[in-house]
Amino acid sequence: MPIYKYVTIDRLDIIKTGQIRFTQPSAFNDPFEAYPYFLKIADDQEIENALKTSSVWDDKKIDKMLEESLQNELKKHPGLNVPFDKVKGFMRAGMKEGKPIVEGLFKKFITMDGAPFRDIMVKTILSAIDKELGILCLTESRDNLLMWAHYTSNHTGFVIEFNEKHSFWDQREKSNETSRVLRKVRYSKERPEITVFDTDKMKNEQGLMRWAENIFWTKSDHWQYEHEWRMVYTLRDCQNKIPGGTHDIYLFPIPIECITGLIIGCRMSDTNKQSIRDLLRSDNRFSHIRISQAEIDHRGYKLNFNQP
Repeated sequence: MPIYKYVTIDRLDIIKTGQIRFTQPSAFNDPFEAYPYFLKIADDQEIENALKTSSVWDDKKIDKMLEESLQNELKKHPGLNVPFDKVKGFMRAGMKEGKPIVEGLFKKFITMDGAPFRDIMVKTILSAIDKELGILCLTESRDNLLMWAHYTSNHTGFVIEFNEKHSFWDQREKSNETSRVLRKVRYSKERPEITVFDTDKMKNEQGLMRWAENIFWTKSDHWQYEHEWRMVYTLRDCQNKIPGGTHDIYLFPIPIECITGLIIGCRMSDTNKQSIRDLLRSDNRFSHIRISQAEIDHRGYKLNFNQP
């Protein structure tokens, strides 16, 4: 079964350059991308252990901070006659009294206890995912009228056909890796609940895949008509990052051999059709790529695909 990507005519550069974009979740049109319900950061016992060993309150660091602060003031006012040891002791005592408050706030953050703390932690988690991972979205359907309208600029673009059996779609070195492999999206009426650092699930391959699926391969059943497949890449591995306004663009190489066909939209201009033909004739690397033309069916709400 081939897989497809709906694109505008501007994305002819995928063929020209042999590079394709992996997109940050926040750049998608669905605000729920990579956004399950984050139940908690970790299991209760792990949170307690983290709090016990946490450096939220470090006496040595506090003393160093106070000393540096007071010395800076002394440099600004060299003639100042102040008993700094007494001042430092007073400030230390005040901060000691505030220690339970500071530790309590830290616990609320790490346990996401309360709306303000949950909002901050969720934004932090989503930002970390956005900086780290990009997603390539594809579909098993070439004749979806909604996707032709939404993603090809009202049928003026084209659809790229890929060979799903090409090795590009599974680059894992180990079977339990969740990135660099093409997987089918699961559609759900309910948002999945996850623990961010779920050690129980991460102990075995099946649990790890389920954890990753709940974040990256689960969407609302409102999107079920897209029949989506997707692949996740680590953005820090990108060798071609283009600074953008709202989102940087991360381009990764894709073998031309895994592209098997182009389907031209029924409203594409003759000029753009000729540009595609000229490109495919310009290099022997493209000789295996077939061109099809989407045409409106005379009777039903459907497209037919013919050789131009």
